[in-house]
Amino acid sequence: MKPFLGLMKKEWKLGRKSLVWLLLLQMVLVLITYLLGNHYQVPGIMFVGIIPLLLIHILMVPVMLLTLLNVEGKSQLWLHNPQSSMLLLGSKLLTGLGLHLISLLFSAVVLVFALMNSSSMLSNEQMQGYGIFELGTVLGVITIFSLFLAVECLLLWVIYHALVKFPQIKNVRWLIITILFFGINFLLNFFQDTALYQALDEIARVTIFQFNSFSVDTDEFSLAGEVIDFSLLTFSIDTLFVVGLFYLACWVFDRKLEV
Repeated sequence: MKPFLGLMKKEWKLGRKSLVWLLLLQMVLVLITYLLGNHYQVPGIMFVGIIPLLLIHILMVPVMLLTLLNVEGKSQLWLHNPQSSMLLLGSKLLTGLGLHLISLLFSAVVLVFALMNSSSMLSNEQMQGYGIFELGTVLGVITIFSLFLAVECLLLWVIYHALVKFPQIKNVRWLIITILFFGINFLLNFFQDTALYQALDEIARVTIFQFNSFSVDTDEFSLAGEVIDFSLLTFSIDTLFVVGLFYLACWVFDRKLEV
């Protein structure tokens, strides 16, 4: 446990600078949209910056993970680290997730603050059904998708650098990675479209909130979403698939790839 905590501490030191810049960028964007809203007397303009900022966090874990991988990859010291690949890559993945959560929660707090200060633009009817549960569901879905995408990016990053050992294909590695990316997603979508998966998707269903869209007018702001059913069983299957990708990334990494 101590080696893993040590790795996490090291990863945090590598990633916190990126987090600070990210939070500063968010604050600047929110400030700009707030000032524009005041200038044009349209408070809802603030949401034009906040909500896309919230949704773009789907890419946050992959971006943070790749940043950590590239920063340490320049030194190549971790290739001689006695810790297992699972600890090395897992610490980077969890650190990326932690940085993502901090940034996401910051955006969520700003959104709640904006909603509280724009109550005149929102009728009780518009806000009915939108609460902590709905916001938490949206944040959870964003985080899950971001984490799943990060694991896929991790596998592709490891394979990309492992292919450098083959001089014949070194210059077309990007093409191979592109094909693998679409291939992995094609196989996953193909499986999800099968009758077996569709049948399993009807088991252990729970209700979640799905955000669809928002609109801003000169004197009104509105959110659009719906309540949908969600299968815990098929989610567990998808999770096992992603865990399998992570184990595959660790296996390839153990081949002592060059970065």
